[in-house]
Parts: sequence; C-alpha cells; structure tokens
Amino acid sequence: MADLARTIKRAGTMDAMVEDDDVVDVDPGGEGATAVTTAAFDELETRDQACGSVRGYAFDVHASSIEAKEEAEKSIYVFLLLLARYGHLAAKKVARADSLFEEVAAAAVRGYMGGSAAGVEAVAFGPTRRKKGKGFRSAVDDLCARLGEGGGVTEEPAASDQKDAKLDVVAWTPFPDSRRGKLIMFGQCATGKNWHGKVTELQPESFCRLWLREALHITPGKLFFVPFTIPDHGWNIAISRAGIVFDRCRIAAHATDIPAPIVKKCRQWTRAVLARHVLL
Repeated sequence: MADLARTIKRAGTMDAMVEDDDVVDVDPGGEGATAVTTAAFDELETRDQACGSVRGYAFDVHASSIEAKEEAEKSIYVFLLLLARYGHLAAKKVARADSLFEEVAAAAVRGYMGGSAAGVEAVAFGPTRRKKGKGFRSAVDDLCARLGEGGGVTEEPAASDQKDAKLDVVAWTPFPDSRRGKLIMFGQCATGKNWHGKVTELQPESFCRLWLREALHITPGKLFFVPFTIPDHGWNIAISRAGIVFDRCRIAAHATDIPAPIVKKCRQWTRAVLARHVLL
C-alpha cells in the first residue's frame, strides 16, 4: 500500500495504472494519494469476494498489502487479467486467446447453471466450428441436433459474410423427456476495450428467426462475456443492454470445469505473455 501511494505521489496520476473502465483523478503533489490507495485496496477486496471460492481470485489481499497466490500464473483469473491488459494477440504464436476465452466462457455459464453433474450443456460455438473445419451452416445444423430443437439451418440468407452471426456460446439444460421447451442461453464474447459498443449486437430472437428452420418456442436468454472488471457506475447500463453479464470475476468464480486441453493452452498463453511483458 505504501509503495502504491509513493508511486502515485511521484507521478501525480494513475493514468498508466488503471484499467479501461476505471477513472481516477489524483491531485498534483499527491494530496489525494492516500484516498486513492485506500480505494484501490477496497476494490481488491471487492474482487476477492466477487470471485467466490478461494481458488477464484489469484491474489491474497491483506490489510496493507497484496501478494500472488502460489501458482497464480496458472489461474484463469490471471489469464483473463492479461487478456484484458494486453489483448488477444499478445501471444498469438502460442494460441488464439479469443477462442480460448470463448471456451472459458462456456465453462463459466455451465458452472453458473448447475454444472455438468446437473446435466447442463454448454458449447463454444465459434471454436467448435473452426476446430472441425465446418462451415456456418453445418455448425448450426449440429447445434440444432444437440439442442433437439430448431430443425437445422435455413436455406436463406447466404452465410458467407456472417461469420458466427455474433453467437459465441450456447448453453442449455435438457429435460429427461427430451421434449422441446427448455432453458437455452445464447452468449456473445468481447475481448477488446471497445466491448461497450457490442452489448446489443447479439439478438437471440432475430438469430433464431433468421437462421433456424423451425422457431424455438421459448426465446433463448442473453449472455455477454468480457475479461474486464466492470465498475458499479457502468454495471446497470451493461446488464440492461447485454443481458446476464459475466465479467472477469464472475467468469473466474464459475469457470471451474474447463476441459484439460483448454486449461493447458490458457497456461501456455499466460506464461508467454508474462515472459514478454513482466520479464519472468
């Protein structure tokens, strides 16, 4: 805490130290350094609580200090932190961090909805399509087959320029009777600092009407995933436009059942970014 206060006093600002959504004004000369430092540690405690389990947050927060937990670099929280700070191209030779993020997001919503043990299914729609070399239409057909609803992809319009039609993650909770009419969630992921402009892009009802041969009798709910932390002053706006929002802390709290190959890739990417930017 003392180191942070001294840094603020020397610089007279925190512009180079804050995340995209944080705005901190510091009086030249350091008069506001104590207040800002206290606020910073309050925020650390808030994030610690928001991450839920003891394994969710990668740091131990003490009264006047913070330290990384053992093997913190292997945590999903640190992967998300570095993704937010340095962007998805920070270690592009190691892995596509945007695709990894979509896989982590799928795990997070699966955990939030009850987990695999409760029968919840969640897929990262984009990465699944890319890994199997499928086109958009084939991917929609496969998704409908897994859902047991939707009847497959429509013949029109052409999908050549639609990419994934803003759909990145799909989660659902089936019933034992396998009949139609279940809880289905559509999600979009945004890893860039321009995520604010994407909160209304995914419209589940429009997606279904445009791309599915048969209407879903219950319109899917809406999810939005970002690797950033969203402050209180922007939270209500985000959820009113994007639906259920998973920010960094919510993802870290619920993404506890990530496939082992994805965990390994996330750790490799994290290690590469740390080696480049933190000089490990």
